[in-house]
Amino acid sequence: MNALSVREMRQPWNAVGSRLPMVASWAIIVALVVQESVSDLGPSTVGWFGLNLLGTIIAIATSLCYVVWQVRIVQGVSPSTTRRFVLLLTVGAWTAMLVDGHWAPLPLALSAVMLVFSPLRATLAAALMLVGLAVYVGLVVDPRLAVVMPPGILALAAVLYAFTRLSVVIRELQLAREELVRNRVDQERLRMQRALHDILGRTLVTASLRNQIALRTLDSDPRAAREHLEQLHVVVSDGQARLRAVTAGPVIVSLADEVESASTLCQRLGIEVTVDVGPLPSGVPEGEIGAVVRESVTNMLKHSRALHCSLTIRSEPMAVVVTVVNDGCLEGAPGAGFAPGTGLTHMREIVERAGGSFTGELIENRRFRVWASLPNPSGAPGPVEHRAGDRRDQT
Repeated sequence: MNALSVREMRQPWNAVGSRLPMVASWAIIVALVVQESVSDLGPSTVGWFGLNLLGTIIAIATSLCYVVWQVRIVQGVSPSTTRRFVLLLTVGAWTAMLVDGHWAPLPLALSAVMLVFSPLRATLAAALMLVGLAVYVGLVVDPRLAVVMPPGILALAAVLYAFTRLSVVIRELQLAREELVRNRVDQERLRMQRALHDILGRTLVTASLRNQIALRTLDSDPRAAREHLEQLHVVVSDGQARLRAVTAGPVIVSLADEVESASTLCQRLGIEVTVDVGPLPSGVPEGEIGAVVRESVTNMLKHSRALHCSLTIRSEPMAVVVTVVNDGCLEGAPGAGFAPGTGLTHMREIVERAGGSFTGELIENRRFRVWASLPNPSGAPGPVEHRAGDRRDQT
């Protein structure tokens, strides 16, 4: 796993699917702690109020520690590195049980043991905890509860374990899917790079040889030099045709197709996308706008863990403005200089070549904004319709 993947694994999860099991487990934890706390601190409680309050405080602190540990596990921290944390959870759970009979943290500690340790060690530790619980409850509380409580604790621990494992698996699948998308983008870039290298390299070498021969025969044999120059022209024309065939293939599509492709890709990756494309004038530079849209989405996938993305294309009196904003930027700070990469440089060159202006900057709340303004060819919106239209797509 490369360095970028390690950093990505430690970023907060950014898909709704990976958060739902966590929210469900937290709801169970809150219900357990509240139920036990209310029964211990209620007006009908008989016993030492100070011990009841202490047990409740320990149970709440242990539950918060479990939530912190659970979030770290889902973010990609290796379970084997959190054994001391699990030991702390176990001590806190048993302390709450011995001080006040507050059993709510026990399923939390047991589920952490099941996740961190190997199956054999987890089985031995769980058996030891449940047997100890049965003995304690049978001797101190009620022998009948010694039969009922351990299976109930084990069932709750299994549910919390399943929710945590489900969140981890969903997060890993999401990262694998995003990595697959980036690999496909990189493969397409590599294919284009190789194609351009082959075409331009062969064309330039052949043209250079023809030019050298023409220079050598210019004085001694002008007719041969002329033929070589004519062949040089043929070679250059053929190279230009091949270059146009590569760059004008399926990589360059219509603006509607680019918007549709960007929206579909974001939906498949669990990114909430808002698309707002107004009526555009006839003769609008669709190639340049489409390139900005395509490169902006590619940069978002490579350099952020986005939850939301908005794409807006508006026709103003003197310009057509494209704005792409996404959250989840991994590095940098608002107002600080942002080192332009290949993608930003490419977009700037495309826009400025068309006579427009371009900015790519990090704004507040770790959002990144791409803004491009291209000249409006007609000065007013026209009747041109795009299949992307003026719409809103949400996952």
